[in-house]
Amino acid sequence: LFLERELPPLVEHQLSDFLNRPVKVGKLERISFNGVRFGASQILATPKDPANASAAATEVSFDWLSLLFYRKLKLDVTLSGADVYLQQGKKQRWLLVELSELPSDPFEVQLNTVKLQNASVILHGRHSNHQLKQPVKTFIASGKLRIDHQQQRGEFQLQGNLESGGKFQISGVNHFNATRTGLA
Repeated sequence: LFLERELPPLVEHQLSDFLNRPVKVGKLERISFNGVRFGASQILATPKDPANASAAATEVSFDWLSLLFYRKLKLDVTLSGADVYLQQGKKQRWLLVELSELPSDPFEVQLNTVKLQNASVILHGRHSNHQLKQPVKTFIASGKLRIDHQQQRGEFQLQGNLESGGKFQISGVNHFNATRTGLA
């Protein structure tokens, strides 16, 4: 009963605080030994950043042994069937959000990986005069962001297709500081 009624709002609240933007988590669909699956979920736009995302399903897996022995809840999140919209900011940044730290009481929560499966992504870039370009539509077959908390960096890999034709494969590293995680 707790997992069905209390877990989705708890996850919504924690993610909203972490992302500093509204998050709506779908209905709990499945519980397994090492994770949960939520139905359709959304990360909403803010007045300062129109970026948003929705997913047909969100799976969150975790490592019980790490929680029991080290009091760390290590999370891996997979977004399936996602629709994502990103708009480049006037300072040429793509993600304008600054991430907060996840709670550490009664145990430390660590977001280790975020994966995309079968995602549709619209990228809306800017010209040097700050005017918006034509949006670029892509299909991401698979994508992964792995967060290395000790080296304070995120490594990402994406592969997919452009709607206009052609394939792409992108990988990179983004560094962040320990107190405020900016993925811009």
